[in-house]
Amino acid sequence: MEGQHIVLESHSAEGRYERLPALAAELAALPVDVLVTWGMPAAVAAKHATSMIPVVFTAVADPILSGLVTSVAQPGGNLTGVTHIPSELDTKRLEFLKEALPSVARVGVLWHPEFPPNVESMAELQWATQALRVELHLVAYRDAQESEGTVAAMRRDGAEALFVMPHPTTSGHAARLAALAATRRPPAMAPYQHFAEAGGLLAYGGMFAAMYRRVQIFVDKILKGAKTGEIPVERAMRFDFVINLKTAKRLGLTIPPAILLQAIEVIE
Repeated sequence: MEGQHIVLESHSAEGRYERLPALAAELAALPVDVLVTWGMPAAVAAKHATSMIPVVFTAVADPILSGLVTSVAQPGGNLTGVTHIPSELDTKRLEFLKEALPSVARVGVLWHPEFPPNVESMAELQWATQALRVELHLVAYRDAQESEGTVAAMRRDGAEALFVMPHPTTSGHAARLAALAATRRPPAMAPYQHFAEAGGLLAYGGMFAAMYRRVQIFVDKILKGAKTGEIPVERAMRFDFVINLKTAKRLGLTIPPAILLQAIEVIE
């Protein structure tokens, strides 16, 4: 706020999401004027930690399904923020994967079977497989210790490509998964730009930088007196589509020109 200092207090679970409830409680006890969270687990932890302090979330998949808000237009309570609809994005990811690799018929899917947005997306993905003529091979993924085993098992079972579904765990391990995909050689698609930057073949998802910029506007409104529950939840409108051509060349793949033209960034 103009003429005043703003103090930022940052807490990170460092990939250990079981720590989030305690971290959220610590921040709520300071107290703070606004809590800002990234990802659904952190937002849920903040919701449980306080019903009074405004919470602005970002990178949350379907806040209504997650129980964070009752309505997008009128969130109610003390939470609002920026969301994306994973079922639509997951389907588009699968379409991009098939466009980039037309010969692929069997796709290994890393997913979290207890994560509601993954479960919701699965029905849409299964429906899309008919039109795309691909078969999905589902493998549960819950922590980093499973990374190498799951990717290796997919290759043994005949998966021709790897499809990473969105979850805080896969986001936190994106670089590790990209390295494993490069070692095991399945061309891979994930929801995160940093996955492609770390050597993954394809990435398509919400543009996190744009989401963070919107969060600043939410915080500014709240600090100026706006009621959190009356600030509509915004839906992410900008998306990253990144193709790593260096990885494609290393894997001996040729990406069709038509899909290269759709990429926001091509890594060469």
